Amino acid sequence: MRYPYERFLRFLVSRKVDVNQALKRYGLPPVGGLWESGCRTSIKATAPYALTRHLDSTDQVLLTVEGVLDWAEQEGFRLLWEVQPEFGREMPAALDVAIRIFANQRARLRMALFLFSKATAAELVDVAAAHFDMEITQEVVDLYRRVFWDAGALTRPAWDRLIDSMETKEDRHYLALGLDNPTLEGVQCLLGIKYSLEPDVVLRRLMNTAIEQYDNAMKQPIPSASDAFKWGEMAKQAAVALAAHTPKKPVETGIPKDFNGLFTVQISKSNHISLADLQGQAGGPQPPKPKPDEAP
Repeated sequence: MRYPYERFLRFLVSRKVDVNQALKRYGLPPVGGLWESGCRTSIKATAPYALTRHLDSTDQVLLTVEGVLDWAEQEGFRLLWEVQPEFGREMPAALDVAIRIFANQRARLRMALFLFSKATAAELVDVAAAHFDMEITQEVVDLYRRVFWDAGALTRPAWDRLIDSMETKEDRHYLALGLDNPTLEGVQCLLGIKYSLEPDVVLRRLMNTAIEQYDNAMKQPIPSASDAFKWGEMAKQAAVALAAHTPKKPVETGIPKDFNGLFTVQISKSNHISLADLQGQAGGPQPPKPKPDEAP
């Protein structure tokens, strides 16, 4: 089975982490033994000697690091290896935010819906930043999409199998809805988020829908004059109203003012991503929990 978070799983295998134990902490379905074995074999086929020797040893840390970061760069998860003890680099802000979202089951589901939506890159960043009440940049979204939720890596049958394996009804329901690529407003409606539409947006949507229905009516083997006239008249009225309408100056954030601060998901800060954290050992920080009164 394929996973949208497969790069993260491959990092866990290369880090010699108990993959299923880590997934359990994140509320994600386990992977099968064949997948993990195949992943380990494919990693050893391309990894540098320092990493292959590490995978075959009982050591928990790398004895040498030569070539590991270059290999991780090719795999798409260099940042995850850079913050490991062998390299000792500080956690980049973008990675910290991405991990906090992925580790929170509800936040992960909401981000998945935003990524599934037809939102533009700028709209996605603005809505996610307001929804999660945290600093989310294009860098965060790009990193999250690449490492933690690469939806394009899965075919529809693969998505269906993954959704069936999800543990909660909420995950299965919303991910299935996400596969239909809803509009951004549709996602906000699904999540119970208040949003508003400017008149010009409503008129443009009405006009486009009416034109599409008019074309469909005219393409019928025996066109219905009444249907075609109805949709054509509606398209004309919407076009005239749109031409006469003067849209308001857009707000800088691109988010309706009554949306900010509503249904935010509070996510606690993670300082690092160590072996103890990933495997749930004593002393490691636990995944953040949403507020108890948060809407589903």
